[in-house]
Amino acid sequence: LGSLVAAAGPASASARPAQLARPAGPAAPALAKPSEVTGDYAGYVASGKAGAYKNVSSNWTEPKGTCAGSGDQYSAFYVGLDGWTSDSIEQIGSELDCIGKTPEYYAWYDMYPADPVYFSNPVDPGDAISASVTYAGSNKFMLKISDATQGWSQSVSKSLAGAARSSAEVLVEAPCCTAGGGALPLADFGSVSFTGAMV
Repeated sequence: LGSLVAAAGPASASARPAQLARPAGPAAPALAKPSEVTGDYAGYVASGKAGAYKNVSSNWTEPKGTCAGSGDQYSAFYVGLDGWTSDSIEQIGSELDCIGKTPEYYAWYDMYPADPVYFSNPVDPGDAISASVTYAGSNKFMLKISDATQGWSQSVSKSLAGAARSSAEVLVEAPCCTAGGGALPLADFGSVSFTGAMV
């Protein structure tokens, strides 16, 4: 897939995310152009028939947040299978949240319908992040994320019955959900580049 670049500007107040990455509205086109912004997302999406996708991976540098607005703001950077044209989600990535004027950086994985899980490992702006999701067969998924700058990695093996594996994503997102179920305000991260993206 090569390199993808996404950018964001400042946003306004809302509540902390209850979950990540639940596309709202109509399904995306079969292939989103790297520069295309679709709804609350920017990046790359491949979608097809059930069982079409087994692996997705990419690298990025954790961007620095500018937390100058009022209220809380959020931005998620991740790779994943499913979620675009199906109800299941297998995703892993990093996040920049502005809690008031204080930036918070962390890593997480999401195997919806279960709640997201947040890693305790440190993440700072400028860190070199690599992540992948791989279908291992028999309803099992391996989710991996590493921070080469901080020198840590996490590997999680999880089972999810009924996962469609009908899409693969390398995305930046304004995460879900407000009280009304919409996207949260997007944190100002300037821009982020995904490199070595593979599906």
